[in-house]
This record gives sequence, structure tokens and C-alpha cells, in this order.
Amino acid sequence: MSSRRGQSRPQRFRKTFRVWRRLESLVEKWRAFNWATLEINGHNVRQILEALDTAGEIHHRPTAIIAHTTKGKGVSFMENDATWHGISPDEAQYARALAELEGEG
Repeated sequence: MSSRRGQSRPQRFRKTFRVWRRLESLVEKWRAFNWATLEINGHNVRQILEALDTAGEIHHRPTAIIAHTTKGKGVSFMENDATWHGISPDEAQYARALAELEGEG
């Protein structure tokens, strides 16, 4: 038990997730606190570098860079599969993923 009401930990996380889903976009939240916000494709290196350059030129307020990404992007068996978050592929999976990322798969 993790709370005074006797809720288990998974219940607490489910409740937090439900609240999070109801909230408006991250960009609007940062803007509400007067942060400069830059929204980019987090898989595009040019956009990342340009956002960093732009953020470095903003001196009158803090800057948040919102980089939209996809877990496992470019690897068919990993893309959008949260089970891969925090675990390593075995040798065969690594070879397959590398081949797909290099355009050979």
C-alpha cells in the first residue's frame, strides 16, 4: 500500500495518466508561464540544430524545445512499442534493427 487511502501503486499511476491526458498541449503550458517555445520534429537533425541556435538567441526569457518523437522510430519491431523502452535487443535483434536503420532491411 502506498497511500493513506490504501491505493496500490498502479492505481495511482493510472489516475495520474488520466489527469495528464486531460491537460492541454505542452506548448500551451510553457507559453502560459511566458516561456519561448519551439516545436520541432525530434527526428530531424536540421530542425534540432536550428532550434538550439534559435534558443541561444533568446535572452529575455527561458526557452522550451518540444521535440515530437516516436519511440523506436525506423525499426519495425520496436516502433511505438513501449516494451522496448529501457531494454536492450539481443544480437539478432540488434543486427535486424541496424539493417533496417541503414536501409537494408
